[in-house]
Amino acid sequence: MSSTNYNKLIIQVSLQNFSFCVKNQLSNEILHFKSLPINTLASLENQLETIFNQHELLQVSYEDVLVLHDNSLNTFIPEAFFNEHALGSYLQYNTKVFAADFFTYDDLEAHEMKNVFVPYVAYNNFFIDHFGAFTYKHIHTNLDEFVLEETKKNEKEVVYVHLDLDHFDVIVCKNGTLQFFNSFEFQTPEDFIYYILFVFEQLKLDV
Repeated sequence: MSSTNYNKLIIQVSLQNFSFCVKNQLSNEILHFKSLPINTLASLENQLETIFNQHELLQVSYEDVLVLHDNSLNTFIPEAFFNEHALGSYLQYNTKVFAADFFTYDDLEAHEMKNVFVPYVAYNNFFIDHFGAFTYKHIHTNLDEFVLEETKKNEKEVVYVHLDLDHFDVIVCKNGTLQFFNSFEFQTPEDFIYYILFVFEQLKLDV
């Protein structure tokens, strides 16, 4: 594989999609972006082999490769209540977990909390074979870090909604601290409005 200078490969994976972009770290410019569907009924490994063979930018070596896992199998835990040996117990109340599941976490050190999540092991195994070393995180870690930084000077609650095709995330922050985070699936505009108003009602926010 040929080499690139100052370029970073960022990959986002979910059950339905595989996306990647190449970012120049000197100019902070996105040089290339591509999003591709994943068929959940077909072999993931075969689909990834096809994707990598068809896209030359995925065959290049990068000094920095970041993989973002996009799912709702995560929860944020304050540092004071975090126990590295009890990762699965944090997720059992908001998602279905199994004894065979692999759990890990991201450290939001500046905000004194952890993001405990279940990564897609099949994706990671493929990337290990292809790239060797790479970094992986949960996509909500980056999202929360951005929102918390943006709201650190707000003394009132600030509500962010991050919208995707079939789901959205609601983040409520105050003074740069996380007050609320949750993900909701939706199919209609009415679903979207219902969940937004429900969050406002539960948190007693001014609509």
